[in-house]
Amino acid sequence: MSSLFFDPSCPSGGSWYVCSNTGLSTFIGCCGADPCQSVNGCAMGNLKPASFDAAQYGKFPDPGCDEGLPYTCAYTSPPFLGCCKNSTGLSPCAQGSCPTEDLVAMKLSGDPLKAAVFLGTTVSNSTSSSSFATSTSASTSTSASTSTSASTSTSASTSISASTPTSVPTVFLVETPHQTGLPTAAIAGIAVGCALFIVLAIAFLFLWVRTKTLHNTMASAQGAKEAEYTGNLHGTTNPAVAYSKDGMSLNSTFQYYH
Repeated sequence: MSSLFFDPSCPSGGSWYVCSNTGLSTFIGCCGADPCQSVNGCAMGNLKPASFDAAQYGKFPDPGCDEGLPYTCAYTSPPFLGCCKNSTGLSPCAQGSCPTEDLVAMKLSGDPLKAAVFLGTTVSNSTSSSSFATSTSASTSTSASTSTSASTSTSASTSISASTPTSVPTVFLVETPHQTGLPTAAIAGIAVGCALFIVLAIAFLFLWVRTKTLHNTMASAQGAKEAEYTGNLHGTTNPAVAYSKDGMSLNSTFQYYH
């Protein structure tokens, strides 16, 4: 079992290795055979997906990848740690894991601080060059090839001491891409709001014009009635022709009866 604080594991088989021999391999991850003695690292047929303690999500850096992209998925079952080519267009965090054909090897980062987390070491900045102090127990065996497996063998580039306390892991913040501009939902909401405003404005204008027209029509009708009422009140006959009882025209002048 690994002594690293984020507890890397191999749920699909193989053993966890950390190869720090830059002359041969810098492979890290799960492999069915020792990858530290080969310049090619872990052969594709032996490469297995890795997992970790989800409670430690965000507290360690992403691994290095020669191909694909690094992924740390805390909410898959089991959690996924590794490099994936993502040919399906979906990340392993969305799919639940990385398909076997897309799974590619992880490697130690070129950044000593990030590499130290996977080596289980700490970086001292007291000198111009980085030095490593081991944080593994005295039961750890040393090999010149430097591989860390499930039984944990450590690189010769680290010094092993039973009196050396376990180092406190460096906390790395996981950066997520920042979205720029308005989100799609906000843009859609603004568009709907503008369309609704235009519809209401048109409806209001239509009602106003209709009300205005109706008001003018009623005013004209009222004026005509008032004129007719005034004429009847003063006893006015047809202003063009006055007729006798037998229907014959009496004259073509205005006749008024008071």
